[in-house]
Amino acid sequence: MLKAISRLSIRTKILSSSLIALLVVCTFIFTYYLSAEKEEINHDMQSKYHDMAEMIAFWVGIEMHSNNVEMMSQVVKWANDKPDIVSILALDTNQKALGNYNPSNIELTIAFLTEHDDIIELNSKPLHIAKVPIVYQSTKYGTLILTTSLEDHYKKISEKSITTLIISLSILFVGIFLSLFLSRAITKPLIILEQAAKNISLGNYDLHVDVRSEDEIGILGRSFNEMAKEINLLISRLEDEIKESKWMEKTLEEKEKRYRELFDFAPIGYHELDTQGRIIAVNRTELDMLGYSSEEMIGEFVWKFVGDSDTSQQRVLNKLNGIILPTKGEERVFRRKDGTTIQALIEENILRDTANCIIGIRTTFEDITERKRLEQEREIIRFELQSALSNVKTLSGLIPICASCKKIRNDQGFWNQLESYIMEHSDATFSHGICPDCAKKLYPDAYDRLMNKEKTNDIG
Repeated sequence: MLKAISRLSIRTKILSSSLIALLVVCTFIFTYYLSAEKEEINHDMQSKYHDMAEMIAFWVGIEMHSNNVEMMSQVVKWANDKPDIVSILALDTNQKALGNYNPSNIELTIAFLTEHDDIIELNSKPLHIAKVPIVYQSTKYGTLILTTSLEDHYKKISEKSITTLIISLSILFVGIFLSLFLSRAITKPLIILEQAAKNISLGNYDLHVDVRSEDEIGILGRSFNEMAKEINLLISRLEDEIKESKWMEKTLEEKEKRYRELFDFAPIGYHELDTQGRIIAVNRTELDMLGYSSEEMIGEFVWKFVGDSDTSQQRVLNKLNGIILPTKGEERVFRRKDGTTIQALIEENILRDTANCIIGIRTTFEDITERKRLEQEREIIRFELQSALSNVKTLSGLIPICASCKKIRNDQGFWNQLESYIMEHSDATFSHGICPDCAKKLYPDAYDRLMNKEKTNDIG
């Protein structure tokens, strides 16, 4: 119910509360006040008729004390002037009638059964019965029963009820009119403020509400105008800040894109570990080196991808716990997704927070597999060259040679032909020919024929 009431407009709440208050007041007037009025009228009526009965009883007691037989004639004469008196009955102590005034001839049997004052209805007529003792000078002579009509009395009560009803309805209608007037006077500026608030919610911040009252609503209106002005200024500043923020955001996105590209396509691999040794970031270069996707590596322990997993796990955890220093320029074997291995050169940096606590490890990852292969090939070539050089025979030092025949003396003192000595001390071999000088000296005829032939060929 409270939820339903909260949905009502302020004007409806004011009208409803005013109507409820008016209804309570009118109901109070028409019930409690009218009831009190009726009770007071009835009390006055009963007191009046009871006093009247006592007065008549006292009068009758005096007459009976003086043995005046004309007592009832005087009572009757007096009662004739009282139109509300229906009957007067005087009884002795034996309940026998001493006198009776009953011009309407009503049946008074019920009256005898009444021990105290009472109101009865007889023949659709309301009657009041007042029953008092006839006493004079402490002597009781009987009982007097006075019956009076209450029609005029009830008519007066009815008129009082109608008057009260008219007053209640008048108060109700006047209250409704005033409630409508006051609720409109109260809610009109509130409606203006409500509409202005809706306009602000729709983006119209350049507003000014005209609320001229000097009460709390007027203060609220002026406060609203100041608030709208401040909002308008703040919105202007905010729009400028948003423009600047968008520019900065765009610049940041471009920088982030460049950073991401530098990160992903760097010439070396890169990954970061958390405090548990799990990979939380890895670049594209390292993924391509190992043949994994980012989903397959991120969240996994780094030693899963290292050749010696157990040793790597212990070393990583020791570094994260600050037991050993990070790796600098160390070679390590990694397992690729296809089962092959690669050799990488590792550089590690410890990551710390503002409290200087270790929060992870940042690692660069350089694939040196090809370099190592070239180094191995170079070692092999170097070894082969060294082996080849070790087998080369060289001639050096002072060689004894004959000045005439050109024979060379060996270490054993024997003289050998020049060709034999060189062939023995090197891998060289000889093919024999004859120079022109030796041919002319040793074979002059043949030499001359050869030279003549060459000249003829030149002339032709």
